[in-house]
Amino acid sequence: MKFYEYNKKEKKGITLISLIITIIILLILAGVVLMILEKSNIFNVADKSTREYNKQEATEIINMKITKIQMDSYAKSQKLATLQYLADELCEDEDIEYVLKKKSEIASLEKIEVSDVSSIFTKLKKYPYEFEINASLQLASINGETTSILNNGLPTKVKRIIETDKITKFEYKEKAQEYIVPESAYYKIECWGASGGDAGSAIGGKGAYTDGIIYLSKNEKLYIYTGEQGKEGTIDGAELPGTFNGGGPCSRTNAWGIAASGGGATDIRIASGEWSDFNSLKNRIMVAAGGGGAFKVNFVTWRDVRGGDGGNQIGGNGNVNSTYGSYIPPKGGTQINGGLSTNNANNIYVGSFGKATRNVTFTTSGAGSGYYGGAIGTTIQNTAFSGAGGSSFISGNGLCNAIEESSTEEEIIHTGSFLHYSGKYFIFSKMLAGNESMPSPNGEEEIIGNTGNGSVKITQVYFE
Repeated sequence: MKFYEYNKKEKKGITLISLIITIIILLILAGVVLMILEKSNIFNVADKSTREYNKQEATEIINMKITKIQMDSYAKSQKLATLQYLADELCEDEDIEYVLKKKSEIASLEKIEVSDVSSIFTKLKKYPYEFEINASLQLASINGETTSILNNGLPTKVKRIIETDKITKFEYKEKAQEYIVPESAYYKIECWGASGGDAGSAIGGKGAYTDGIIYLSKNEKLYIYTGEQGKEGTIDGAELPGTFNGGGPCSRTNAWGIAASGGGATDIRIASGEWSDFNSLKNRIMVAAGGGGAFKVNFVTWRDVRGGDGGNQIGGNGNVNSTYGSYIPPKGGTQINGGLSTNNANNIYVGSFGKATRNVTFTTSGAGSGYYGGAIGTTIQNTAFSGAGGSSFISGNGLCNAIEESSTEEEIIHTGSFLHYSGKYFIFSKMLAGNESMPSPNGEEEIIGNTGNGSVKITQVYFE
């Protein structure tokens, strides 16, 4: 019995020694692993990844604030926000630490006069990044470094953009048209949205214009969807269906008036499909809006109601002709929703993502399509409304608001960022509404808004 107890104690002693040795070996191995991790730079990579995530998060917050301020400005005054307006609004934002004209100034939230500068500097309280915002209300730099979002792969200074004679044009077709990139290079892409239909002597809203420069790789594919011009309703005929690529339908002509359908948008997509398919629509990286349909109405005498123009980031409102009272015109599409028409107490008409309002009543003029479509025009109490225009969109343009890839037709989620989820974006971009001067599709003269069907022009460019 004593022998057994002696051996049991001896076994316990051996187990304890083994445990101590095992712990020592594990500590040595842990040290070796830590040395390997440090040498392999994994900790630095992880730290860098965290910093990049925080930087992206801060950038998205600033972009969301810029977008909201611009939209609020337009909603209040029907005018685009200026750098001064942006600076004033940021000064009142509780998330902002300071707004400055120069980096060297003392941090302050006192309102400043910025008419003598081309950019301002601001910082969020929660993040260690200073953002420079230029006069176009786009991010120009982060902590003094030019933003890669807007200048990736470009020389830091561009004196001139040279257009080559390598040009491809796409005229209107009622289907998707494929463009296969011939060589890796920068390309300028121009889009003209379609105009809304005329109604007798009443003129349809003009189509918008968008352009920008994008880097494309050889054999990459883009899909071109050109908008169809709106049409005048037929006498005692059937209702006119909407036009290709989202223009809204109109009612038939009758004793009360002559209506016209809305113009379709023209867009560039990175995935094909039926024009109206949501998964295809959400792959649009550039959109030029279509104009709204006109209305000619008979209120004792015939009256013309011009269609609303295709817009820049916000579509042009429809117009009103009334002998009865004051009414709110049908609204154009925006960056986050379709245009709204609420004057008819029995109906509320709303445009949608990529489509003008699809409703048709006894007397209805169609709206223009766009990133979001406009609201239709109707009649009520000796008052006629023409269709509104759609909104335009360009990935990479600071005035735009992109959606998440996970968005569905039932639930569209906006990111507040101006970048399409694909990472594809344009530089040196602009959006011109249908009431502004723009290049003509034939390139021979300037025009005020596009009349007719939509079109696209792709030109290879290089920089000096």
